[in-house]
Amino acid sequence: MTYTLPLNLLYIDSYDSFAYNIIDLIKSTSIIANDAPYDLNLTIIQDNDLSVLSDLITFSKKLSQFHGIIIGPGPGNPRNFNHENSIIYNIFNRFKDTLAKTPILGICLGFQSMSYLYAHCSICELDNIKHGQIYEMELLNNNINNDDKNIFENYPRTFKSVRYHSLHITNITADLIPLVVTKEKNIATNDTIIMGGKIRDRCWFGVQYHPESCCSEYGQLLFDNFIGKFVLPNYSNVKLDDHNMEFTETHREFDTNLTINTPKNIEIDYRVIDIPKNITNIPQFLINLGEFINAFDSNFVLLASSKLQPNCGQYSIFGLPIQNKTTVFQYIVATGEFFRYLYTHDNSTAVIDSSIITKDEYWSKIEKFMEDKTVDLSAMEEYNNAAKDLNELPFIGGIMGGIGYELGWCVPMESNIEKDKTIDSLLVYIENTIVIDHINNKMYFISINGKTDDIPLFGLIMNSIMRNEIDDTHVNNNVCTAKVKTVVKPDKQKYIAMFNKCQEYLNKGDSYELCLTNQCEIHLENTDPTKIGWMLFKKLLLLNPAPFSSYINFPQYKLVSSSPERFLKWDEKLTCELRPIKGTVSKKKVNDDIKEATKILNTPKEFGENLMIVDLIRNDLYENLPLVKLEKLMGIEEFETVYQLVSVIKGYASNSSGDRPVTIPTSGFQILKKSLPPGSMTGAPKKSSVEILYKDIEGDMYKNRKIYSGVTGYYGINRRGDWSVNIRCMYSLADPLVWRLGCGGAITVLSNAEDEYEEMLTKLNSTLQIF
Repeated sequence: MTYTLPLNLLYIDSYDSFAYNIIDLIKSTSIIANDAPYDLNLTIIQDNDLSVLSDLITFSKKLSQFHGIIIGPGPGNPRNFNHENSIIYNIFNRFKDTLAKTPILGICLGFQSMSYLYAHCSICELDNIKHGQIYEMELLNNNINNDDKNIFENYPRTFKSVRYHSLHITNITADLIPLVVTKEKNIATNDTIIMGGKIRDRCWFGVQYHPESCCSEYGQLLFDNFIGKFVLPNYSNVKLDDHNMEFTETHREFDTNLTINTPKNIEIDYRVIDIPKNITNIPQFLINLGEFINAFDSNFVLLASSKLQPNCGQYSIFGLPIQNKTTVFQYIVATGEFFRYLYTHDNSTAVIDSSIITKDEYWSKIEKFMEDKTVDLSAMEEYNNAAKDLNELPFIGGIMGGIGYELGWCVPMESNIEKDKTIDSLLVYIENTIVIDHINNKMYFISINGKTDDIPLFGLIMNSIMRNEIDDTHVNNNVCTAKVKTVVKPDKQKYIAMFNKCQEYLNKGDSYELCLTNQCEIHLENTDPTKIGWMLFKKLLLLNPAPFSSYINFPQYKLVSSSPERFLKWDEKLTCELRPIKGTVSKKKVNDDIKEATKILNTPKEFGENLMIVDLIRNDLYENLPLVKLEKLMGIEEFETVYQLVSVIKGYASNSSGDRPVTIPTSGFQILKKSLPPGSMTGAPKKSSVEILYKDIEGDMYKNRKIYSGVTGYYGINRRGDWSVNIRCMYSLADPLVWRLGCGGAITVLSNAEDEYEEMLTKLNSTLQIF
């Protein structure tokens, strides 16, 4: 019989966007991962958890049950902590004697708090703030009494690690022993900054750098040493009492009650034809096909891969609604109004359900609806030949549409402006689909609602293609005849004021990076409202083809997009991929020279922007999945008008040993919910950055972001999904003659207001060129 001993660790999170990267390092320590006789019990709580702070006497008893404590990074300044709203404050004040023998590891804010609150050092702003910068760390020769118990044992003399901090520890007292430093030239009193240390006579350690970053060296070794050399030797000092371990953890949970239906519940029918080899102009072919479909019904969804990029852009998907049958969901965040209705051409909706619900309830309604529809195609293959043939396709039917920025979990519900009663999310359950494989030159006509032969439009399209009546020939249907009445562009002085506010927050340590966005509003002359959206999309598709272009046209919800950025893709095994883009340079600026673009995009500013979002996305995936891999870090990709830095991160439902934890989500849609809004559109840490932007910077001057900064894509009955970030896009809500266009970019301490304003205009003009 094998016995395991509970190893109780406490992780205190300050709403940082890198916490789950650290938690993965904790779980991966060699003493735990290599089948040691210890069963890790990791408790995660937030620093401002009111349920803990309201009863500190009970909390004190619970603290005695932990073998070790890790205090993570986060925004803020320990000088502003107090006993009423900070567990960390109480750790180093009220409970400092209770925890005298408990090993503690502080990271960034955790180390600063330990040094300021217990060792009484000073906390000051850096002369040159470092966010997402790699620096060389140097170990010192300080004697800490037990050299065989050094947390930096087996480290080289120097190593590289990533810095994310605007504050640093100064006026070091005798209670803090410096162990690691880095060189910094512009500090008057010293040319080095403490990067790691130990509290004298206690097993309390801290590092200022971020060991969990994908560009930091020896991060795993730090946790191996902390747990193996300090936590485990302290094991016998902890007297366990199961009753005192009953914590209410404050991280977000999954709905694990969803099921996958058996194969008999759905019938799939399809036809496939070859696309003639002479059709090579993908954007024009999609336009001509869309023109044909538009003549029958102007309301449809198109996810158009109009430009092939590495590992994306292979498929385009038309979602075709069915009169009086297709289910449509829509939701307004500001009012909580939810509608579920049957689609009609004339918008005379047959409402099935209308109610006032929360954001969480809206997500749950979609998930529950799809629970009834999703199938395992691989299990259906012996029953249905279509399932076998279609198993490689990304989408064969299911939910298509858009989810706005305000549906993100950390976007505040309150607003500084009058409530916006326009739609934030529109999702359509598509049962008739056309999927185009641009690499293998195939077109699939798919129905999960009957026989494809019974769908007249399918037959007309197939016959027209075979007769070369739908091809890639340019016809006189690409002209945008919409007349612009007014264009309200972002005001430069207002932008600079917003930029300066961002810098104030960045310098205070409240954020590492803020994605500052603006709204441009376009008023058009009187034009047929049923045609304007398609007219704009055709022009945009030709001028700025992109792998994640999209078009949605429904009453009171219209979107045209040429997005280059995938947010989240998943398959039926919950293998996920994200492709964040941060770092942009105009082709005109470098005379279309990729070598010159590479020089600009490899500067510390551009590198830091991308690295922060990569680490944030790794965190989002680690919160959901046990295994995350960085497939590509900051590769330069070419688009129609710009060069951009693109990274690729993947997450897997099974860990490196092939085991699948029971606590992971049951669908990719749940991961989507927990990952929104996209980190590339918020900054880092995500929660604090979103709140700063929403409440104090963007909210006073602009309306809600709505569709812009949200996502568009699909969640298929085959349990696959793919969602792109809504950038380089225009949208219209309610009034079809008023269109809004969002634009923006990441602001860091290295940003320059003039350069950022010009970059924003570059992105803006890539869409405005259609007029």
